Amino acid sequence: MLAFLRIKTMRRNEYKEFYYKDISAFEAFLDANINQLINDIKENKYQPRPVCKYYVPKNKNLARPFSLLGFIDLIVYQAICNIIVDCTYDYRESSFDVSVFGNIPIKTESENAIFAYTKWKDQWNGFKKEMRAQFHKGYQYVVEFDIASFYDTIDHKILESILKKRMIDNRLISLLGKCLNKWVISATDKYKFNKSCGIPQGPECSAVLSELLLFEIDEIFKSSFDGKTRYMRYADDIRVMAKNKIDCEKAIVYLDLICRDFSLIPQVSKIGIVELKKDTIEKYINSTNLKFSTIATDFKKRGSLSEKNHKKLKRSLVECFNENDKDNYLNKTIIKFSLYKLNKDNEIKDLLLKNIGVLKPFLESVLYYLDLHFSTDKDVEQLIHNLLEKDIALYQHDKAVVFGKCNNIPYDEMIYSSNMSNESERFWIIRYQVIQWLLRNGDVQMVLTISNDMNNYFIERELFIAQCRFITEEKAKKQLIINMLKHDNPMLALNALAQVGCYAINNYNSPQAERYNNFIKNILHMPVSNYIMEMLRSEFNIQEKMSKCFVDNIKKNEEFYQECCDDIMKYTQTKDVIPETALENLDLFNSIVTEMILIDEKHNKPAGDYGAFVLQLQSFLPQSAHAFSKIHENRNQRTAAHAKDKCQKIRKRITKIELKDLIKTVDLSGAYMEICKYYLERHNDSTP
Repeated sequence: MLAFLRIKTMRRNEYKEFYYKDISAFEAFLDANINQLINDIKENKYQPRPVCKYYVPKNKNLARPFSLLGFIDLIVYQAICNIIVDCTYDYRESSFDVSVFGNIPIKTESENAIFAYTKWKDQWNGFKKEMRAQFHKGYQYVVEFDIASFYDTIDHKILESILKKRMIDNRLISLLGKCLNKWVISATDKYKFNKSCGIPQGPECSAVLSELLLFEIDEIFKSSFDGKTRYMRYADDIRVMAKNKIDCEKAIVYLDLICRDFSLIPQVSKIGIVELKKDTIEKYINSTNLKFSTIATDFKKRGSLSEKNHKKLKRSLVECFNENDKDNYLNKTIIKFSLYKLNKDNEIKDLLLKNIGVLKPFLESVLYYLDLHFSTDKDVEQLIHNLLEKDIALYQHDKAVVFGKCNNIPYDEMIYSSNMSNESERFWIIRYQVIQWLLRNGDVQMVLTISNDMNNYFIERELFIAQCRFITEEKAKKQLIINMLKHDNPMLALNALAQVGCYAINNYNSPQAERYNNFIKNILHMPVSNYIMEMLRSEFNIQEKMSKCFVDNIKKNEEFYQECCDDIMKYTQTKDVIPETALENLDLFNSIVTEMILIDEKHNKPAGDYGAFVLQLQSFLPQSAHAFSKIHENRNQRTAAHAKDKCQKIRKRITKIELKDLIKTVDLSGAYMEICKYYLERHNDSTP
């Protein structure tokens, strides 16, 4: 369960966006799906699937591969790494925040265990603070040491030896080995060789394995150079500080030898020695004199930058294109930060268009800025047209980014044809984003003509969901869903079930159900439970004999009942993970209940907004009126429903503890009990 929650709460980025539909589909019957997965692993039925790779541009026309695991594989991977963290945390803890920064794990029994790592900003600030402190102690020389293609070169046998050394269960090591051997081979690889090195880039939990290996390097180096140098590391960026240059040179030699013992190759172009001085230390540590936090606060408060901060940030961006400034040329931190914050500025637009040739590694940020501020500009439109139609994109990922990030590209047959003609499985991501583009433009019929001849999971999922949305004939739609429920890929089957919804699931419990995917069969074999009654019992200690009349009354209106079930299920699933979403769904449930009560009591559908008509309960259900009003007020003030609170300040999202306190303070349990008694009395009064 924790593995799923950690995946769900990991930071939002391009990688995670591929999984949003899978997260929702798996979560709909979370307990059942987790139990089925555990059972498959215990019975040795679980088999990892090949990954899908896509390639993101780096400097010097190289690319970084990202591995998209199947979502169930991702859960298994996270669960394995959770166990490894718990087993190895204690012996590594003494180095945390002392010599090791970044990717500091959180144990599964910690209060904030739904997050896998401590906050990166705190770690980065700690890293800079330690460097500053060592400089003031006389360590003015710094070795910069980097490992080439680190994740791609981690040897599985060496990793296995480290895990055995740290007394990790052999069964877990065996399962991890089976997974890694499968995941180094991609369905999109042109040449499929058996490999025994590499861990997936993309999943956050891969850092758990990389840190284990790096810790061994840390310990070997520190034991040999104790006293002469100060060793520290942020993720895989190694720094060694010394009082003289010769000790730095010795450190490089020794680090090189250690890394080669672990089958790792140093990145020659990123290894060097820097002499720090009083007037350069801060620039070196911060890599820029900008105060990002001040600018970010200004942007968050205003929704744009003040003229002063805009000019300051613009100046820093312009300096990034000075080839004579080697320390700052194409500074990725400044470029990415700036383009998501700067105001509309024609000079910035011209700067970006002029330097587009060197900005390929930052294309996503560049397109964000241009699409936000200059989507109808002729020069920008020409750039987008050239990227999509002409062969000037070095990376197919560039084209995918254009389709994914530019929301105003009209349908063009030449653009469509030129980008759908590439049948290479390695460039599947273009077809995936073309589908999103067509759907945004409302070209549904074009989507329905696309076939998944690449045998790619993510494309097949998108095409199936599109078919479900736009096939109107009920029999055809039902048969389409039934066919997908039989799919051997559990996530395609679960996405099919997501199109049905939890309320209508039993309509698919037919003789064909025996041929459904095991995950689906497990869900169908579950006893049918009443989400509302179960929530009232487990969350508010209201027993079935008290809640039955209330729930039976909701069932009289099928639309009300379906909405209430969905709201309650989402509330229970998110209350410990995304409390603001839980609060929104709790408020939706309350609004449906209020509308039902007022219809029953006054025989009229209430008019106006919920915030107004909920007060009509005051005369006969005062506790419910008070509790529901407070819940609704907090929904308006403490969730993403509104950007600002009633005082016109940026709203603060409600926390898990605050949500629990709110429910207790307004006595929501008493409110629901009041409603249950109300319907019980109505039932008794109507019974002869």
